Amino acid sequence: MLYSEQMDQHHPTITCRFNAFNGRRIHCTMRDLSSLPSLWAILLFFFFLLCPATSSLHSRQSGSTKFRHQAVVARHGAVATDDGRCSRIGIDVLREGGHAVDAAVAASLCLGVVSPASSGIGGGAFMIIRLASGELHAYDMRETAPMQASEVLRILTSLS
Repeated sequence: MLYSEQMDQHHPTITCRFNAFNGRRIHCTMRDLSSLPSLWAILLFFFFLLCPATSSLHSRQSGSTKFRHQAVVARHGAVATDDGRCSRIGIDVLREGGHAVDAAVAASLCLGVVSPASSGIGGGAFMIIRLASGELHAYDMRETAPMQASEVLRILTSLS
């Protein structure tokens, strides 16, 4: 059985291997660490040079750009989420006679189940609603606290 000890004195490194059974030294090597920064610089250069090339190559080969120019036309409503199952739930709510807010709540609850780390209580949302009259409303529900939240938080922290 072999084990090794290392002594580091800022520049050179001495590595010795010993036999664990009898304690005799088998082999010692000395390595100058001053050449390592240039080696790291070369490795980082190639890493940053090749990563964008391989990621763009991968995105061309995958189906990520497959639907780039395909438009979806919906006559009676649409639901879009980052999980198809949740979009399907929202669409089902619309088909059962619910309105856009019902579908948004159902889809949001679904997202809280299938991806709890990225959505749920405290998460944000965007919503565009077209009324039957043709009027459009856009809602930006980003993750910001109401103005009175600081007062509520102060009271809650004083109770604990």
